[in-house]
Amino acid sequence: MSQGQFCSCGRVLRTDKEDLVVMALKCNHSAFNGYHYTPSDWSHVRCLRPGCYGSWRTKSNYVYELPDCTGDMEKLNRCQMEVDARFQQEGAAT
Repeated sequence: MSQGQFCSCGRVLRTDKEDLVVMALKCNHSAFNGYHYTPSDWSHVRCLRPGCYGSWRTKSNYVYELPDCTGDMEKLNRCQMEVDARFQQEGAAT
């Protein structure tokens, strides 16, 4: 069960979870609660592939297999740089 904008990079989510990160694991920061941390059944997932940046919320358990960047912008930036570097290398190899 998911909601939000899925990837525009052509991924098939059931089999391809590479380059995804968790932005908020089983929580939210909604305006309804003053943007404070609130436990939730839902997690926020984001695609880091260049030009995609799909973003959605899900109740699925695959989120536990992904890097958790909840509240850690440094980790998110490191993940983004790794993805960008890999795509640059793949582009240079072709």
